[in-house]
Amino acid sequence: MKILLKQVTIADPQSKHNGLTTDILIDGGVIASIESNISEKADHTLACHGAFVSTGWVDVFSNFCDPGFEFKETLQSGMAAAAACRDSSILATRFSSRILAACSSSPGSTAKPPATASQMLVSV
Repeated sequence: MKILLKQVTIADPQSKHNGLTTDILIDGGVIASIESNISEKADHTLACHGAFVSTGWVDVFSNFCDPGFEFKETLQSGMAAAAACRDSSILATRFSSRILAACSSSPGSTAKPPATASQMLVSV
């Protein structure tokens, strides 16, 4: 499937395209082309005036229901939901030791040491 993003601004300091407003063609989930004006036919074309793309996003308000309301959501199900939504990281603000333990047991996840006793960044 081809997706064409029209006139989107690229926010990636590592890219030569950083700060440019351009078209991006995605083919099969992979960026196929970045050009000022792509006229190729796509399955879906999205007008993205004012929108930004970047390599990853951080959910800065991850509020898991563990401990106490595990019947609603556990640490593992919350991290799985974040991964399914394509968040690249979450910022956990409570129960860091429990989250670190859950991350280390979740396949494909990496956990970074807590920045403080009550804050931690977790890649999902």
